[in-house]
Amino acid sequence: MSCLTLTSSICRGCRDNAGGIKKVYAANICDITAITHNTTATDADHSITGITNTGSWFELIPNKNSSNWTENINASVENGTIFYEQVATLVFGKNTQALRNTVAEICDSDLLLVIEDNNGVFWAIGEIGNGAMVTGGTSASGTAWGDLNGWNLTITCDSRVPACTVDPTVVASFIDEEKKCGC
Repeated sequence: MSCLTLTSSICRGCRDNAGGIKKVYAANICDITAITHNTTATDADHSITGITNTGSWFELIPNKNSSNWTENINASVENGTIFYEQVATLVFGKNTQALRNTVAEICDSDLLLVIEDNNGVFWAIGEIGNGAMVTGGTSASGTAWGDLNGWNLTITCDSRVPACTVDPTVVASFIDEEKKCGC
């Protein structure tokens, strides 16, 4: 097996970005029939340039300034292995029966998530293997008037490679106006 070698530097970034998640698009992983990556000789960044889905995409909009996704690098020098754990933490407020029902469906599903961060960049998690799955969460009434009355979900997947960005034109092609939240 050939190993990758370091080919570029990492410079200090400008302070022109923001944390957090704007919205998430979710599809059942069993409905994804193909994912195309940009792997040309001139641009081997592996970004996603196409997703073929025989089912629907669903828009999930978490509470403002409440949600995030992280990627943990897990490596074993002794075993010569490395994998990436991708974790989305999503917070949805206003506990209702409809929200409860959708959360139950999410908990029973293996998903591909396309996450739009607050910089307008789209990231795919759940692309490799069995998709992303709910690994924890809570539903709470809150105590004080300003507390969360809703759900906090943790959705996780393991991958051989870091999360890839998704071309915005790909996202625009699968947004179903009937399944959008309208906000």
